[in-house]
Amino acid sequence: MTALRLLSSISKRTQSFLPSAAPTSSTASTSAARHLSTASTLDRTKSTDNYNAVLSTFANVRACAVLRTATSAACPKAMQACIDGGFKIVEFTLTTPDCLTHLSSFRSKYDGTVMVGC
Repeated sequence: MTALRLLSSISKRTQSFLPSAAPTSSTASTSAARHLSTASTLDRTKSTDNYNAVLSTFANVRACAVLRTATSAACPKAMQACIDGGFKIVEFTLTTPDCLTHLSSFRSKYDGTVMVGC
């Protein structure tokens, strides 16, 4: 089967999954409400306001430092450099050695001024 025929075949099969028209504002708001409802139930310790605040921070800041270091000793130095450089949202990857220990340290140090996660 040629690449063009394969793409055509895939396109025909996936059209049934696509919406037939752009969503109306009421459809979009219903969809957004459903998404928020689903997302808020994923973490029962966070409120809807907290969830919206995190989304708002991402929308306003629009940049996040995501760090992975090979050693535990390099982790806080690299993260501190990112924060000193102006990042307001920072993230440790879970493959960084001792990342949860460093996460806890940076969260307590920068609570409220820098959003720190993993």
